[in-house]
Amino acid sequence: MGYNSITGQECPRSVVAFLEDRVAQLELEIQKQQSITPLPSTQLPTNAPAIETSKSSSVGLKLADALGHIAEPSTTSNTWALYTIFQHSSSLPLPIARQASYRELQIHPVNAIATDISKVPPAAAEYMLKNYTDIHLPQYPCVYEPDLLASYEKCRKDPASATPFESFMLHIALAISARTLTWKDDQHARVASSGFFAQAKSQLKFIGRGVDGLHRLQAALLLVHYGFCDPGMIDVFYCAGEALRLCVHLGLHKDPPAGVKLNPLELDVRRRLFWTALGMEM
Repeated sequence: MGYNSITGQECPRSVVAFLEDRVAQLELEIQKQQSITPLPSTQLPTNAPAIETSKSSSVGLKLADALGHIAEPSTTSNTWALYTIFQHSSSLPLPIARQASYRELQIHPVNAIATDISKVPPAAAEYMLKNYTDIHLPQYPCVYEPDLLASYEKCRKDPASATPFESFMLHIALAISARTLTWKDDQHARVASSGFFAQAKSQLKFIGRGVDGLHRLQAALLLVHYGFCDPGMIDVFYCAGEALRLCVHLGLHKDPPAGVKLNPLELDVRRRLFWTALGMEM
């Protein structure tokens, strides 16, 4: 329970209850704006158009239906349709005025050239990777560290053997790491981060419906993490919501059924992903 200091009443801490109340308020505002005065059911004219009497009451249903269609994977291809949303800038205002450094330096991520890890000097790549595993991964354990290191070896020595998810995981991890090294060399750090993000983004179209659900969840969480570093490139709100929906779809919010046998590592990964998704969404 929570406490509303304005009304002096206790209220449940429920996102669903809050959204339902907000929808109800918006419906009332719509009625006022359109000067609609609902009549008692006994006074409704027999020839009244059905759309007029149900317009305001269907706002919540239309909103829920629209969000459902946005989050629904494509049925015509293997591309995860929702990820097309994440490649656009967020419509939410920034808490502070955006600086002009992107335009001045001409390194905006939208126009960045993809950077493959095989083209990066080993010393620089290993430094950025260590920065991610030592600092960022403990904060948001979106991936299993041995898997990330194995992906690095594949992408470095034999890129053709790496799966699209392995390439995406590695390059977005490096993008996150480089984006937070601006204190060492702001311009080069931004350029490197933008290049790695462009390479990671190019792999998203291959992460389709046939991919392991946990991999899709990890991809969504990594996108959210990058969005924390660069809010203009990732729509964190939608991405975090999709990650939490995937958690529920995969059953990560509860213990596995009695008949499902998981080893300690699998169980630990599932729990880490759920609590990471929940923490990011909140």
